[in-house]
Amino acid sequence: MGRINSCNLMNLYSDGMVQSTRGGMRVYGKLDRALCNDVWKLLFLNLKVKKVLTRVDFSYHHLIVITLQNDDDKRDKNYDFKFECAWVLEESYEVLTEAWKDEGNLISKLEEVERNARKWNYHTIRSLAQKKNNISNQICGVQKINQAHNWHAGLNKLEIKLQIELDKVLHQEELMSYQRSKMDRLIEGDRNTRFLFLKALSRRQRKNINMIKDIVGAWIEDLVLIKNQFNECFQTIYTPDVEVVDWHQTTMFSLFLRRSGLSSFMKV
Repeated sequence: MGRINSCNLMNLYSDGMVQSTRGGMRVYGKLDRALCNDVWKLLFLNLKVKKVLTRVDFSYHHLIVITLQNDDDKRDKNYDFKFECAWVLEESYEVLTEAWKDEGNLISKLEEVERNARKWNYHTIRSLAQKKNNISNQICGVQKINQAHNWHAGLNKLEIKLQIELDKVLHQEELMSYQRSKMDRLIEGDRNTRFLFLKALSRRQRKNINMIKDIVGAWIEDLVLIKNQFNECFQTIYTPDVEVVDWHQTTMFSLFLRRSGLSSFMKV
């Protein structure tokens, strides 16, 4: 891994057999890897790396297949709802206030907060890239006018205002990338959004489940079959075994009922 890092390469995590070579002492080690740099990674965000074919005796290697377009349309798009730190920088974020201004059930209020926050986030935070480009173009236009027609006080104030808005947008982008990458600290310099974005992509690729083994050891790739396999295993593990036990009164319990005068109520 030291040589991989020194060459500024990234490891593309693969599905399938993880260990690929066997030594004389039956020590397994990972021999086959798919590597790329950050530029190539950003070009193909939905790639999928899979090891196919079982290793045979005359070779220590697995065949690696890289699919550049993953089947994202088959996946569930209902991602887990999470609060994002960039929301608090927006003055228009009044989702909590609007949801709790009236009385209601706690569960319904939380569902209302999630629904309104998703909608607000889509129209506000998700458009940060377009907003950043618009502000940058406006700043460029103001600077060109100032350069062609000398300095103007009104345009100078407008540029200062636009610079403040741009700094706010950049800070929001930084918070979003920082939260998704789950890094404790930045050691690569200020606002290294590219670094954080790549860390988030790498983490997302590790979390995606594209293949699993069933109880007989066969690989399953179909998404529907994978979901069914997880449901069956969950039900098998957590379904309690129903055991019917006949109820009967002990001698001590019968004595307690007679002394307390409740024996007449317990007769069947």
